[in-house]
Amino acid sequence: MARGQHLSLGQYVFLVEDAHCWDKLRWPFEQQDISRRLAIVRDYRNDLAHWAVDAPAEDAAALAATGGLLKLLKLVDHDPAV
Repeated sequence: MARGQHLSLGQYVFLVEDAHCWDKLRWPFEQQDISRRLAIVRDYRNDLAHWAVDAPAEDAAALAATGGLLKLLKLVDHDPAV
């Protein structure tokens, strides 16, 4: 498996969906919720990166999901330098 810093956003979804990997994280969140949030953010990012025609920058729900995921990840980030 690739090292964490070399994974794409889409690969993180698969990583979180793997029960063995999820158990190692020991996060206080529901696995399916984090997986769903990552998938929304991945799709939103892909739309932005690949210039989807239906203006993904105006997708308020995806933008809110992205902000929500970032807040959750900040809770489990153990890097004091950030």
